[in-house]
Amino acid sequence: VFFFFFPAEAAKQTTTTTAFITTTKVAYGVSIMVTGALRVGNQAVAGQRLYLQARPAGQSTWFDKGSAWTGADGKVAINAGARSTNVAFRCVFRGSGTHRASTGAPVYLATTQTLNFSGFPVTPEIGTDWTFSGTATYGLTGKNVQLQSKVGTTWVTVATSKVSPTGAWVAKIRPGTSGTKTFRLNFPGDDTIPPTQSAERQVVAHKWFYLASITPTSDTGYYVREYDTMGGVTYRWTQGPYYSSSPWKATYNTAGKCTMLAGTVGIRDTAPSGTVSRYEIWRDDAVAKSEEVSVGYGRFVTQNVRDAFRVSIAGERTTGTNHVAFAGARLYCSSSPY
Repeated sequence: VFFFFFPAEAAKQTTTTTAFITTTKVAYGVSIMVTGALRVGNQAVAGQRLYLQARPAGQSTWFDKGSAWTGADGKVAINAGARSTNVAFRCVFRGSGTHRASTGAPVYLATTQTLNFSGFPVTPEIGTDWTFSGTATYGLTGKNVQLQSKVGTTWVTVATSKVSPTGAWVAKIRPGTSGTKTFRLNFPGDDTIPPTQSAERQVVAHKWFYLASITPTSDTGYYVREYDTMGGVTYRWTQGPYYSSSPWKATYNTAGKCTMLAGTVGIRDTAPSGTVSRYEIWRDDAVAKSEEVSVGYGRFVTQNVRDAFRVSIAGERTTGTNHVAFAGARLYCSSSPY
């Protein structure tokens, strides 16, 4: 006759298991340490194996994240790894010959997601499509994020974008006013992810200002003609010399807010055959571009005027009379030159 004796379950000591974290919120990608404790009443239980389990937000299954043996103080410290989503943690003791199994209450950790700009317009033109793009961290995949513009002290949503499976977002807008505009990307938060915003980005919206409609801050020998023909093409509102024998110049204050001058320059077809004149574009007090042109054609020219505080267009006689003129001269600026 064999007798088998099994320790009665009732003889085992009842344990309690607890998990602790030092914060309730952590940034995306940051590792977190979880502390676990095993006790019988108020007494620490040493030399027992505790398991750390995690349950990502939106799921019902608990997963083992690691384990460790309790020290003399009945505690363990387990690295739960880098966080990408909201998560709940708990510690589990699976029992021993002397102690009953126990499962601790969950503790909750919110993971702050990150939004970034990677592409945005620098000096775009009003009335055209502006494309903003960037990245979002894993927890925002499939979520709608908001492109917002700051109006006074209020953030106004101007476009929305759904974050792709690769974490990319793209948003387009078409502003109608020039000047400096401030943008950010916003996720307003939901049941599982706290609100988050990107860093702010400033964009200077530009438009073309036609100089024939602006009175120069100073001028010599200059006037505006309603029509002029250069190279057989008739242009509206050209700028040129008042007297054909004199040089002319028109200067505009730009206050460093313009980036480009553009226009068609040439000799009026009414000038005598063989007439050659020189046009000039000035940045502040220096000639930035100067070329001779002949009667019979117009030439489209551009000049970088970024950071200039004054911009001038001018004409000089080279041979015969001075008939050089600018058609459609315009400045690309965030506010009107004067």
